[in-house]
Amino acid sequence: PVTNSVTSTVEVGAEPSALAVDDQGVWVASSGDGRLSRLDPETGEAGEQIEVGGSPSGLALTPGGVWTSVQASRESHRGGTLRLSWEPHEFQCRRCVDPIDYDNTQSWELASLAYDGLIAYRRVGGAAASTLVGNLATDVPEPSADGRTYVFELRSGIRFSNGDSVRPEDFRSSIERLLRVNGGGSFASYFEGIVGGRECVAEPKGCDLSEGIETDGEDGTITVHLTAPDPDFLHKLTLPLASVLPQDAPPRLARRPIAGTGPYRIVDYDAERGGHLVRNPEFDVWSQDARPDGFPDEITIEISDDPEAQVAAVERGEADYVTVSGAFGGPLSPADVGELAVRQADRLHSAPLPETDYVFLNTNLPPFDDARVRRAINFAVDRRTVVELAGGNLLAQPTCQAVPPGFPGYRAYCPYTLNPNPAGSWVAPDIAAAERLVRESGTRGARIEIWTFPERKPIVRYFVSLLRQLGYRSSLRVLPVGRYYSTIYEGKARIQAGYNGWYADYLAPANFADLYKCSDADNFSQFCDQGVDGQLDRARAAQRSDPA
Repeated sequence: PVTNSVTSTVEVGAEPSALAVDDQGVWVASSGDGRLSRLDPETGEAGEQIEVGGSPSGLALTPGGVWTSVQASRESHRGGTLRLSWEPHEFQCRRCVDPIDYDNTQSWELASLAYDGLIAYRRVGGAAASTLVGNLATDVPEPSADGRTYVFELRSGIRFSNGDSVRPEDFRSSIERLLRVNGGGSFASYFEGIVGGRECVAEPKGCDLSEGIETDGEDGTITVHLTAPDPDFLHKLTLPLASVLPQDAPPRLARRPIAGTGPYRIVDYDAERGGHLVRNPEFDVWSQDARPDGFPDEITIEISDDPEAQVAAVERGEADYVTVSGAFGGPLSPADVGELAVRQADRLHSAPLPETDYVFLNTNLPPFDDARVRRAINFAVDRRTVVELAGGNLLAQPTCQAVPPGFPGYRAYCPYTLNPNPAGSWVAPDIAAAERLVRESGTRGARIEIWTFPERKPIVRYFVSLLRQLGYRSSLRVLPVGRYYSTIYEGKARIQAGYNGWYADYLAPANFADLYKCSDADNFSQFCDQGVDGQLDRARAAQRSDPA
């Protein structure tokens, strides 16, 4: 750790995905070949190996041995047709299927199958899935000494689904296309740090990134120059927004599928009628970590506005997959998801999302301009009750901080609990501490209005009753979700409290921490502390100097 250098390596198997250490040695799970290896503590060599018949993704040690979580192997169910059932959405362009269509989450799901960027996260289960790996680029480059330049080497031999070779120039034209088509979008800041990017945002039609993105067709290299160091830049390149497309991609959101490099080719898609994907004949696995082959030969998508009918279709074997709840909720209510968990326990699967939901308190308005009141609510809230109202353990888990459990950089820490413990977990509400803080603040009896939208009404109603229990005259205001968010963005200075959820676009902790910076548009709490801003800036600087 002093020199940050590698002193030796040990071959253990394909795609190591998890580590665990005990006095018997170092256990390594290799997801690529379904093995567990034990490194001998005396020799450091790989000794005992165990075939697990699947793809191990996590390890845990007990006094009785080592346990592993295992996913199905990649060869176990290849072929056939995967039948998806999606709910309809209202889009500005219902027939567009484009990886830069930021507002169309369905386009992004399809993009993950058909398009690739220079960098990706490992496509494995467990904590290893947050690791950056080279995708169309051979590896993850280190930034220059000043943190402003990255040099990517493009893999050779990769072709788009139309047969054209992928060239360095395609990356530059793809980022220019992104800024030309959506230069005024809320995500423009992700790439305006490239030299020339701010000018592209200001004048999208004349976007020219030739100074910020240099390409060398002979060497197959791409050199990106930034105006300032950005430790999250590589993470941003994992977004579908940064997908590499052919230079002749249309200069607008595409109504016909664009050629891509992924294992599937989009044949057609319509947000109201559905779509169809088939295997990309030009695809060949170049990295099991970044882009393994797909399982099914074809993927069909049907659109239905009846979630109960969608579930019934899966139960009858007429469909294979339907999402019953996702980021910020879903088509089924939490109660319906709970009933489904009883009826179809072996077919209902839950996976964590990088999302944190919370009630924001406006620190500029009474009574929340008093930190004692904010702390009182944190002590008083029964997080277990909130989890139940959100749908139970399948859909939520309690936390005391913005970064969600399991997210990179997360460490359990909860000072707002009865009987704090070394594990840092929440135990129970401390009503006595909350009532004491309210008395000290002298704010008992103040009027408080909490805003929300219909899907989160049960949770916010609980907070209204909690505030009444603490002695406040609290009330609830409910608006349709679209109107709700437009209102709080426009009038957040006068809203005392409200419900919000934040879903990380990429797996970097700063994506959550920035919510509390003075300048952030999503800082609904209006919290502004120059000292905290400085700490965040210093943390980013430390990340630049030591990415580990």
